[in-house]
Amino acid sequence: MFGIDLTSSADGDPARDAREAEQLGFDFVSSSDHPCGTEPTHETWTMLTWVAAATSRIQIATRVLGVPYRPPAMVAKMAATLDRTAGRRLDPLTRVRAAATGGRHA
Repeated sequence: MFGIDLTSSADGDPARDAREAEQLGFDFVSSSDHPCGTEPTHETWTMLTWVAAATSRIQIATRVLGVPYRPPAMVAKMAATLDRTAGRRLDPLTRVRAAATGGRHA
């Protein structure tokens, strides 16, 4: 499997980058889930939902899952919602990590 890292920079266009990756035949796009930092960024889960709405085939993943920054059940619910709205395109490993943090709440 081959994928690319999407920038979460507030001045980037991750949906455009994901569409291009999909057209080029990449298998997945990913981004780090880290809500803290010194530069303005898109919130990762909302951004990945934007990416899912702009694409149709490519898998979606997080490289880093910032569980300490959110309640585990919330992370699981966010991942489950994204996966359902994206037509089950959330990367299986991301699904497992999110479900493990929140248990049955996914």
